[in-house]
Amino acid sequence: MKKVLILALIFFLFSPPATIRGGEIAFISKAYSFLKAMYVPEIGLLREYWGSKRCWLYNDNYLAYKILSRQKEYLELTRNIERVFDNYKVSLEGNGRLEVLFDQIIEFPPKVGESFYLDYRDGFSIFTENAKMSPLDWDEYGDLLLYGTIDESRKGNKDYQSLWIRAKDMFDGFGIRDRVAIATGKYETYKLALFLFTANLLKDDSIDREKIIGILSKLQDEDGGFVTHYDKNSNWLGFSNVETTCFVILALESCNWNSLD
Repeated sequence: MKKVLILALIFFLFSPPATIRGGEIAFISKAYSFLKAMYVPEIGLLREYWGSKRCWLYNDNYLAYKILSRQKEYLELTRNIERVFDNYKVSLEGNGRLEVLFDQIIEFPPKVGESFYLDYRDGFSIFTENAKMSPLDWDEYGDLLLYGTIDESRKGNKDYQSLWIRAKDMFDGFGIRDRVAIATGKYETYKLALFLFTANLLKDDSIDREKIIGILSKLQDEDGGFVTHYDKNSNWLGFSNVETTCFVILALESCNWNSLD
């Protein structure tokens, strides 16, 4: 029965059009609804998760801005995000890392993020995150390794191939088993989504997309958001939040479904 349900989901996802857009299937439209529900009008930003009193310019609202800007119905919301970024003199061009997901290049090797407190307004604490430095063992972290793979590929450097091989070795059939996952015993959903996004960008047909999408489908909460962490049995070890949901949307919308059987 479980296999039939997964195959049904894959058939649904892999139906035309070639590129999935939010609202055309329930799987994605629910995620968009979650992002919209996280928006706090009096702040002009999305909160981190349900009940949270924190808003992050980076990474949450930058990712949400990039995703929601694709649809006219969110025009006013995204313009409000622009105003807040402008008020805090924070650029929407990128923070030295995430822009690599949107056709830009970054410094190599990728840097870890450093959090900054910006303000407290109307009961909400506002933070942002900037790229700080590259740890010596940066390639032992799945997200940094994938950012590096994408960056080298965009620059036309053949080194991306060896980085991608290392990233593929981290996928153990359940998630990205990097240094963090080994230490905590938890898989991070956004890293699996980033892995799928990278495979789609590189057009690597050796990746088992059906399996990855099947795992991701089990990590969507009733509110449409995707939970942050899980185990080998897809048991939830976290809660749904904006950042994770954005990564999953990016991954699924990057799929060229007609290229798959």
